[in-house]
Amino acid sequence: MNLDRAWTVGVAGFLLILMLIGGTSRPLPAIALIQHVASLALFVLAIIRLRSGLPSPAAGHGLMILALGVSLVGLQLVPMPPALWTALPGRQFVLESLVATGTTPGWMPLSLSPPATRAVLLALLPPIALFTAALTLAPEDRKFVGVGMIFLVVFNVLLGLGQKFQGAGSALHFYANSDEVASGIFANSNFYAASLYATIPVAAALAIAWSRHRAANRFVVVFFSVILLAVVIVGLAAAASRAGIVLAMAAVLACGFLPWGRSDEDKKPQVVSRMTMLAFFGALFLIAQFGLVGILRLASTDPVNDYRTVISQVSSKAFSDVFPVGSGFGTFVPVYSLFETPATMLEAVVNHAHNDWLELAIEGGAPMIVLLLVFLIWYGVNTFRLWRRRSDGREDLIQRAAAISVGLLLLHSLVDYPLRTPALMGLFALFCGLIAWGPAPIAQRRYRRAPSVSATDAREMPRASPKRSYFVRKDGSPPG
Repeated sequence: MNLDRAWTVGVAGFLLILMLIGGTSRPLPAIALIQHVASLALFVLAIIRLRSGLPSPAAGHGLMILALGVSLVGLQLVPMPPALWTALPGRQFVLESLVATGTTPGWMPLSLSPPATRAVLLALLPPIALFTAALTLAPEDRKFVGVGMIFLVVFNVLLGLGQKFQGAGSALHFYANSDEVASGIFANSNFYAASLYATIPVAAALAIAWSRHRAANRFVVVFFSVILLAVVIVGLAAAASRAGIVLAMAAVLACGFLPWGRSDEDKKPQVVSRMTMLAFFGALFLIAQFGLVGILRLASTDPVNDYRTVISQVSSKAFSDVFPVGSGFGTFVPVYSLFETPATMLEAVVNHAHNDWLELAIEGGAPMIVLLLVFLIWYGVNTFRLWRRRSDGREDLIQRAAAISVGLLLLHSLVDYPLRTPALMGLFALFCGLIAWGPAPIAQRRYRRAPSVSATDAREMPRASPKRSYFVRKDGSPPG
């Protein structure tokens, strides 16, 4: 095994371990310490591998956005004089509390809870490490990450089914608050469902690549694709997550667009190949939709859905009170409680806004909103570039799959907080790192166009078979 492949396997192993121990937004201190130390080691090794340069300008832009996000969290911990912080929106109650206790206001940071903000800073280590590591993965070895994700999904579904059959109190539950549902290695069935639908595009990309480049028999690829899709559907049925089911339906639909786009290598459209792919994904789409729609109808009512309107109303009041500076990252719980009234108080503890976009706006204020818009522009531009031309290589297909999965997780964040868990946050960062590579240069494709010949040389050459490929390997030999 060469060094690049060993590194890829190591990154995939780190991701799998993070998925196994990072399924909750509030990990135990010992688990959090393991995550932070391992993430720091991975980050240092990735920086060493990047000493020769970044793979693309988009990677540099992504690192700049990441650095701005970390800087924004760090700036919230910088102490400010009383004359400054007392004039900020949402700080009046702090001043009144100090005056009531006879304490003279001193220097304070922007964050209303510096310990919570420092915890957020540490929680960013896994996604930072995985984004940086993704920029160093050899394109031809990325399949190992996708294969590892598929095995994890199968394990996760089997674990979820065991939890479902054994019911509440099962020893198979990793977290105490997940006894009522099938949640796999996560503390929440919605996060469990997110790990399933996010893997669908990656599995589809690998299936297309293996089929297109004859790495495996096409009938075998189709068979295992259908089996994997059936496993995912069964897992979603056990979770009964309505958001997960809807986004899984969207994932299957989006997979039909993986092999499409304009070709810079061959202007002649490959009609047969495209129609074959379209028929294949059409069949998978119909199977998935009929199965998922049935599950959606039978899905149990999520009690949080009844609370989301109330939570959104209270969170919106909190946002308007602390805008434009924000309350500080990690401070949502105490800030939310300040705006609760007897009419809006819920039996359950509200630990998140169930809308990560709104929660980030509350904690980060206007600077965070601007940073989110910059990230969306970066994501949109680089996703568009991935579809500008038809993909012939496994590398581009996996990058497109990563772009689809990122979009699905962003949509899920409108109604929940999946990216608050280290596991899904790390997976999201890894996908963003793959997107940052951009489309593979034509010179680095697996096949290249055959060299042109003169008319005289062409007459002396034997007549080629009509079925002969227009592409040859870099060493001049025919493919296959």
